[in-house]
Amino acid sequence: MKPVFAETSCYLAVVNPLDLWHERAVRLGESLLGRTFLTEYVLVELGSALSRGADRLVYLELLERLFAVGENEVLWITLPAQVVGQHL
Repeated sequence: MKPVFAETSCYLAVVNPLDLWHERAVRLGESLLGRTFLTEYVLVELGSALSRGADRLVYLELLERLFAVGENEVLWITLPAQVVGQHL
């Protein structure tokens, strides 16, 4: 079971049945057996892409699924403020 990195377009294809890559993205997601990594930037990009109208609910449901499944891990890139302050 190899870990994989999932990027924004993959998740957008999963949640949008009209996306050209929707079926392939869904099949890929169902076949993954290992850990899936994503960054906080992917979460921000998804929030931006799904920020209009009913898409907001789609984003919230996607977040719930991402955090409910123990196989997903967010790689937090941003340094805490106290760490940044030490280097100024």
